[in-house]
Amino acid sequence: MKITIQTQEPNTLLNRTNVVGTISFDGATPSKQDVTGAVAKKMGAAEELVVMGSITNIFSTQEAHFTAAVYTSAEARTKADRMTSYRRKQQEEAQKKAAEQAKAAAGEQ
Repeated sequence: MKITIQTQEPNTLLNRTNVVGTISFDGATPSKQDVTGAVAKKMGAAEELVVMGSITNIFSTQEAHFTAAVYTSAEARTKADRMTSYRRKQQEEAQKKAAEQAKAAAGEQ
C-alpha cells in the first residue's frame, strides 16, 4: 500500500490538520484501520490522533481517495470529534476487556 498526500490544510480552530490523499494498493481496498496507521506514520503522529473521514475507490483501478484529520492532541480530538454509537460501543468493549484482564490478573495472585 502506497499513500500519497495531496493536500494538508491546517485548521487552527480545531487544532488539527485536514489531509486529502490517494492510496495505491493491490487486492482489496484497505480497511480504515490500515489507512489510519499508514497516515499516522506518514504524518509523524500517533495513530489515536488520526480520524479517517472517507475512503472512496476510483473505478476500475487499484486506487482510492481518502480524507482524514490529524489532531495535535488527544484532548483536541475529544473536543472536536463526535462520539458515535459505534465508537461508544468500541469504548465500552475495551473497558469490559480491561476489567476482565484486571480481574483475571487479581485472581492469579
